[in-house]
Amino acid sequence: MSRVWVSLGICRHRIVRHSPTLGARFRIAFLSALASVVLLATACGDDPQVNIEATVEAQVVARLDAQATSQAAIAASIQATIEAEPSPTHTATNTPTPTVTPTYTPVPTSTPTPTATNTPTPIPTVTPTYTPIPTATPTPTNTPTATNTPTPTPTVTPTHTPVPTATPTPTPTNTPTPTPTVTPTYTPVPTPTPTNTPTPTPTNTPLPTTPYGRIAFESDRDGDINIYVMNADGSDVTQLTDHPANDLHPVWSPDGRKIAFASTRGGTPDIYIMNADGSDVTRLTDHPSGSWWPAWSPDGQKIAFTGGNEDDIYVINVDGSDLTRITNSPARDLFPAWAPGSRIIFNPVARVGQSRLYDLRPHVMDADGSNLRPLGPGVIGFPSAWSPDGSRIACGCHRTGDGETNQDIWTMNAVGSGLTRITTHPSDDGHPTWSPNGLWIAFTSERDGGEDKENIYIRQLDGPRLIRLTDDDSDESYPAWSPR
Repeated sequence: MSRVWVSLGICRHRIVRHSPTLGARFRIAFLSALASVVLLATACGDDPQVNIEATVEAQVVARLDAQATSQAAIAASIQATIEAEPSPTHTATNTPTPTVTPTYTPVPTSTPTPTATNTPTPIPTVTPTYTPIPTATPTPTNTPTATNTPTPTPTVTPTHTPVPTATPTPTPTNTPTPTPTVTPTYTPVPTPTPTNTPTPTPTNTPLPTTPYGRIAFESDRDGDINIYVMNADGSDVTQLTDHPANDLHPVWSPDGRKIAFASTRGGTPDIYIMNADGSDVTRLTDHPSGSWWPAWSPDGQKIAFTGGNEDDIYVINVDGSDLTRITNSPARDLFPAWAPGSRIIFNPVARVGQSRLYDLRPHVMDADGSNLRPLGPGVIGFPSAWSPDGSRIACGCHRTGDGETNQDIWTMNAVGSGLTRITTHPSDDGHPTWSPNGLWIAFTSERDGGEDKENIYIRQLDGPRLIRLTDDDSDESYPAWSPR
């Protein structure tokens, strides 16, 4: 037998070497030849006369040829069939699996048993158990046979096992008892009674009863007449002008920032304006006959003064424009003073040498010179000053018919009535000016210095206080109280 196996190995080696592409065909032929050779070898034994190698090789070759012949015949048969029949469309004829619609048995609704309290019993949620339908695996129908006839796919009719429907315990159907429509009762919200929070009465800060502010005045204490200023208690006296000419009749602007005054520094008296500290002196008028006794309008835009050959009242803008004459009288119209609003008060004085008697009472007119009328009756004198609120007038005058000839300080209503005597002294008191709060009046008097030696005093209107502010061996007059 050893020769047989050796011979078989030799034969296999030869055949594979000469036919490397046989592959599976060789294996089939070799196994078939092996079976025949084994039988031959068994019969021959180790007879050297028997050529086992040739026999095996012949057997393998014969079988390979036979197999090749068979395969060629099969291929020829398939080719003939293909040529004889139309080309099949290689589209798989897949019979669609029918859709199985499961039969659903509805859950019977039981007749509800109404409850006395109409409290609905909750319906239990029944979850049905669903057994999924087994899906048959279809046999592919697109596998062509040798004749390219597709094997029909059997139609699988799935058996539908109906899902057992759980029969719930009859639960009363909650047929709700109609809920009555509830009309909401509207309870009006009571409107809160507004609490009248009283508007706090503004607390009027009382004006100081002691004198305050600044007072400007004229004085010849340094030889020439110049303008000075001091506190309302007589302290802190400051010289504002220093000129060899005479600076006279100071008066404050409504805002307290400027002072107008008359001066002879240009030869004849004219009106000048300076800052409240004495700086920036500016000439306002230039008249050959002179101008004096200036008075500011309440808005600070105009100045009234006495001037011209006839000593009449004129009005001019503070920039020097629009000079207007508003009186034309045979008398001298002196000491104009502008009231809060649009009225001007002045004092007519008879000219020296005139024999005609004139009405010397204080007169009031509108700012354009119209509506001229005297105040009184009962007093004559000069000059006059308006109170800060325009309700009263103060003047240095004397009452007619009582035999007195000296001047005292009097006050009256804006129409000339309600005469009230403020000072009583044998000497003359004049040139009154009101404090900003209307509680005091400053004035000049000769009572302590003699004739032509005036000093400045302040007098409390509703009390007994009289205070001397200046005490100098000189003439100090025409006080003007600052408005603030």
